[in-house]
Amino acid sequence: MAKIVVKNATVLLHSLNLSSYSNNCGIPLSIEPGDATNFAGDGWRSRVPGLRDSEWNIEGFLDHVDPEATLYAYASGLTSRPLGASLTNPVAASDVMYFADCVGLSYQPNKAIGNMYGYSINAKEASPLTRGICLETIVRTSTGNSTPIDLGVAIAAGERLYYACWVTAVAGTTPTLDLVLESDTVGFASATTRATLSQFTTVGSAFGYVDGAVTDTYWRVNATVGGSGGPSFTYVFAIGRVVRSI
Repeated sequence: MAKIVVKNATVLLHSLNLSSYSNNCGIPLSIEPGDATNFAGDGWRSRVPGLRDSEWNIEGFLDHVDPEATLYAYASGLTSRPLGASLTNPVAASDVMYFADCVGLSYQPNKAIGNMYGYSINAKEASPLTRGICLETIVRTSTGNSTPIDLGVAIAAGERLYYACWVTAVAGTTPTLDLVLESDTVGFASATTRATLSQFTTVGSAFGYVDGAVTDTYWRVNATVGGSGGPSFTYVFAIGRVVRSI
């Protein structure tokens, strides 16, 4: 029987790459059972799947200044933050990624004399936990397209394609980054725009979805880099299909 031993992983939160600060990342997923017991059940309970739920639990060690101050600011804010994780580091295109938009982030620093400065994060998902793939990971310094990836399946009516982007580093004097998610058939002869992200001028993140039906199975990211002073953006872009009906 094959076994997976995790020796390196990627953990992303909004504009932070926590990979070198984390040593534990758990994403429990559960479905609440609904009691559907009836008179014809012959004394046996009957249950149907109910609400689905997932949360993120991350632990590790921190530098005192960075990213500790940023994590504190995230936990103090009211906006949702996309979280992402992969079993590989650095994550590469086509690698499996788990991601979700999360809210209710709680951050707890753990300090004791003689011990490493530790932390723990707990966050509830505000969107379905998505098992998808990394579409692009790059340090982009010029305009271009990512290599198209075949998702292997169309997005049917009633389904959604979720996407998340984490911009973790930016350089340059007046850098700008415009990202467009596109789909097409093999060869990308006539790309269709599926989502246009808000322009990045600094580190940050984006999260959204594309409603089905989409018959295309190939996807890519079109990136336009602008600005002066040697603009550069380091980012990871993930996509994943979610079946919305039970």
